[in-house]
Amino acid sequence: MQSLLLVAAVLTALIGFSHGQTEVASCPTSMMDFMTWMGSVIQYCNGEYLIALRESKENCEEKVGTLGPCLMTEKDKCIAGLDDGDMVKTTIEASLGALIIAAPGYQQVFCSGVTVDLNPTTSVGGCEDGMTAASQACHAPFMEIFNEDRVDLRLCEAYKTMAACETDKVKELCPNADSMEITIDEQTRAMYNFYCVETATPAPPAPATTKQMSKPATTAAAADNVDDDVDSGKSVVVSIVTIVSTTYLSIFTAL
Repeated sequence: MQSLLLVAAVLTALIGFSHGQTEVASCPTSMMDFMTWMGSVIQYCNGEYLIALRESKENCEEKVGTLGPCLMTEKDKCIAGLDDGDMVKTTIEASLGALIIAAPGYQQVFCSGVTVDLNPTTSVGGCEDGMTAASQACHAPFMEIFNEDRVDLRLCEAYKTMAACETDKVKELCPNADSMEITIDEQTRAMYNFYCVETATPAPPAPATTKQMSKPATTAAAADNVDDDVDSGKSVVVSIVTIVSTTYLSIFTAL
């Protein structure tokens, strides 16, 4: 039961983040907070170099090179003061550590001009043989734009269309997947749509923005209850974090 409550809390957090975030959420104090924070870090750190590249593609590697240090800064800031063995600290180190390792590859993706494709990104198992081909067909319109211009403003909506297409194919071609598995897969994929970041630097967010990101009281209570017995849900959290990290590590492949 505790594991199910933990998954419910994490799902709520995944659904709660918004595309194109221009600031990072507060450091997490629970696993629900972690997923909200994780989404905001991915959006913010990738958004920084996208904004810079939209202004000018000169010094591309230097601009994209800010990704790793940005992720490192957010990681170090949020693990400071947490005890060794703390579940949130362990999860931050494992998940952002994987993203930091992958970050240098984004300089090649965004700066080399090499034609790339998206690897199939579904984390759902037991799919039919046609899933890989169906996934690649979903990617094709997005990748056509991406390979023309890595920072094209059309990529925001194209990514949303691609993600929706892939979710439909998962529902069609992965008959053994349950609704929770599909939702985690769908929301994790959506987390990587950092192409919706606004080019102009926005004004400081109004208080309402913070409220929109706040967790519902009932879900917060569930998350607090889960945190009292973290071992029961540890494997669930690790599997979700593995999905997030693996998606980031393998999202692009050179053709």
